[in-house]
Formats: sequence, structure tokens, C-alpha cells
Amino acid sequence: VLDFDDKMSYLKIKELVETENIPCHIMQTSRGGHFWFKSTEPLANNIGINTPLGVSCDVRSYGKNSLAVIKKNGELRKWIRVVDEVGEIPYYLKPMKHKYDFTGEQQGSRNGDLFSYIITLTMRGFKKEEIRHTIRLINTYIFDESLPESEIETILRDESFTNLRPAF
Repeated sequence: VLDFDDKMSYLKIKELVETENIPCHIMQTSRGGHFWFKSTEPLANNIGINTPLGVSCDVRSYGKNSLAVIKKNGELRKWIRVVDEVGEIPYYLKPMKHKYDFTGEQQGSRNGDLFSYIITLTMRGFKKEEIRHTIRLINTYIFDESLPESEIETILRDESFTNLRPAF
């Protein structure tokens, strides 16, 4: 369970999940929402950990001492989205530690931050196409105002990946 307590972050991730048709359940909470995914291995329980999309969340994972509240004050929380079969958590939502927060990104720093972020994702073992996809998702769903496609193309040009090797 990924718990997005910030209303704006919750709405952005909800839009991404619904538009991209990612198979997960969504439960509304008083501050945001819970997104339910499968994972082949338990994730570390965390509070306020970042995702590759630059949006932080809390993590509640199976096989650990964790709790996701589905009933509050005697009432079940509202299911916003229920799918036939919950899918594996996408790589761009798997929690990872990094310094970037793209939810409140200022106009002037987005290009440089996205370019630098390529190194961070490479060091975490992301493949070139996963990095490109993640940055496009950030631009489309996380930024309040998307960068023009021409700027994204410049950031993601092949030369940006020259001499970068995964750290694994």
C-alpha cells in the first residue's frame, strides 16, 4: 500500500493511475488516498519516502509489522477504484531515497533538475527507456505546468546518457 497523505500528490498519482490504466485499487482517505499493488518481495515500511516520480508517500508492506486503516470510526473508507486483479507496483512508483521533489518545482529549475535526475536514476539501476518514461510521466502528471516537448527531447537526448553506467 502506498499512502499519499498530501491531497495534491494523491490527485496527481490518481490521475496517472487512471489515465495510464495501472491495475491497482484506490481507497480515499481524509487527507489523500491508499494505492494497493502487488509486490514479489516486501517493500520496506517507510514514512515520507520518495518515489521515482518525485512524490513522497508512506509505505505499508506485507510480511512486516504494518497497518493500513480501511475502517475509520466504524465506517469503511470509500473505494475510489477497484480492479479485477491488482498488478505489480510499477518501477516508477517503487519507493527510493533521493533528494528531488517535483511536486512544487519552480519554472526555472525543472530542466536542470530533470537532467541531473538522469544520473540519480542511472545510479539506482534504471535502464535508459525506464528513465525516459519516468521523466515523461513527471512532466505529464507531476509538474503543475508541463515543459514543452522540445525541451523534454533535449533533456532526454542520447548524449545525456553518454558515459553513464548503472551502479550495479
